[in-house]
Amino acid sequence: MVDSANNCKLSGWYLSGKNVPNAPDGDGGYWLIRVDGRDDTVLYQTAYANRQNSGVPNCVICRRYYANAEWSPWEYIVAPKQLGIEYRTAERHNGQPVYAKAISFGKAPNASSKDISHGIENFGQLVSYTGMLDGANLIANSMVDNIRINASAIRITTNTDASECYVYLTLYYTKATN
Repeated sequence: MVDSANNCKLSGWYLSGKNVPNAPDGDGGYWLIRVDGRDDTVLYQTAYANRQNSGVPNCVICRRYYANAEWSPWEYIVAPKQLGIEYRTAERHNGQPVYAKAISFGKAPNASSKDISHGIENFGQLVSYTGMLDGANLIANSMVDNIRINASAIRITTNTDASECYVYLTLYYTKATN
């Protein structure tokens, strides 16, 4: 067991115990951490979730690197996409990191428009999104006339009564830089 993920600097496998500092997401779960490096100045860590009966699937994978005496942030290759949680992904858009956030929109509107706040701070640019409307694809759904996503909100416009249908979206976006 390691006392901090930052101390895993020799090539090989490590087991991160519960609540280990600098491990991914800090949710108290266990991680298997693989370290690869050419020397002690440039290292790569890949972490695999090792969680039985914790609600977080074992397929969650993230990575980070060590260079210039600093660790980069953890980036999810396969994120758990829990509702309302923002994840930094391993993707890039125009050189910037892409973030993902799964959002419950609630019930769709009844032949009208409905707006909700997505709660994303420093929203930069929308890269892409996916969505479900009562288990069916939200995008190109015949009940939906328009989906609009801006820096603060999501607006969905329906052309029929869809008020008994729940909507879930996953947004992929960059952050605004100052």
